[in-house]
Amino acid sequence: MDTDPRLDDLAALFIGLAHGIDRRMHFNEFTGIAALLERWRHPGDRRDVVSLVDQTVQEFDPIRVIESIENLGRTLSEREKRRILEELSEIALADRTFLKVEAEYIGRVAFEWRLQPTGEDRGAFWTVFRARNVETARAAALDLATLYIAAAIEPDGDLSDAEFEAVTARVAQWVPDLPTGPVDDLVRAALAGYESPLDREALQALVTRIRKVLPDHQVEALTRDLRAIAQADGAYTVESRGWIDRIEGMLG
Repeated sequence: MDTDPRLDDLAALFIGLAHGIDRRMHFNEFTGIAALLERWRHPGDRRDVVSLVDQTVQEFDPIRVIESIENLGRTLSEREKRRILEELSEIALADRTFLKVEAEYIGRVAFEWRLQPTGEDRGAFWTVFRARNVETARAAALDLATLYIAAAIEPDGDLSDAEFEAVTARVAQWVPDLPTGPVDDLVRAALAGYESPLDREALQALVTRIRKVLPDHQVEALTRDLRAIAQADGAYTVESRGWIDRIEGMLG
């Protein structure tokens, strides 16, 4: 049986993020990593990916993670590397949180692979969005905050303190450690520029901009956020469900 050494390196890299940071493995992280490895598995490599994930967790070694980053950096194309960065973001969100340390891990991998933006944008910053630099990431985060505000305001014309906190927390997961200032300031900026009622044309334009920078595999995470925000004040009305359904339809 032929074995693909890249599969071992990918397992170490993925588990370094999911397990190495807090030494815990969420069930969704485990199954998500197995599914990703299955996509990467060469047809000639007939190993069971679930067993590979389990074995890599049991034998976890931070040095092995560093070696895997170096090995993959030498053998993968730039397109494949960028695909892996998106998959790392997918793993980071598997437990429905995106921690600063997880963003730093992804940022370090990007830096080692020379995919991190240069100049003042360099550092630990990373985002789930397909953003070229800090400016485009901030613009995407501002659009996302506006969409979340719409989900909270439009059904009943009011943004409660609980909803504002939920919007801020959810946006922060998508752009942890954004260098341009606190996320709550960004949400306030979005709120200051918000005009209600938001007509269908404006909503469609907003969703279209977000969809352009949103990886396909993160659409479900965004819709989960919308539902959580709509329920943050303790009520999930028919009007709220209607707004979320409308946005989901536009996301495709």
